[in-house]
This record gives sequence, C-alpha cells and structure tokens, in this order.
Amino acid sequence: MLFQKNIIKKYLALLEPECLQRAWTQYKSCFLNTEVQQNILQSKEEQFQEGFLRELFVRVLCYTLNPSPEYNLITE
Repeated sequence: MLFQKNIIKKYLALLEPECLQRAWTQYKSCFLNTEVQQNILQSKEEQFQEGFLRELFVRVLCYTLNPSPEYNLITE
C-alpha cells in the first residue's frame, strides 16, 4: 500500500463530499469507459500525454493549465 490507512482516512475526511463525488463522476466518465480505455491502450504515450493531463489534472483534480491566468500546471 502506498499510504497508511489512517493517513488516507485523515485526508479524505477533509474533502467536501460534493467535490469528491463530482471528481469521481468525472474520473469514471473518462478512465472507466471501456471504449476510452481501449483507445488509450492503442495510443502511443506521446499521443495521450496532453489528453491525460487535461482529463485527470484539469477536469478531475481542478488544476489550471497554462496559459490560463493563475495556472498551476504546465506541459512540456
């Protein structure tokens, strides 16, 4: 296990349930979609790199991608 269970519980308790549910819904819509999974598996890493950043970090985890104001995520 990457993190101790009590550490996970501590930080999960700090999250707002609505925010967590929204993020899970966004995550499922992309990464648990079997068609999307097949396309990812058939893609080269470089082909999906920007999409991965946008789907996971921007849509699910609410990062802001450069060049948007006050960004906290930049690509190569």
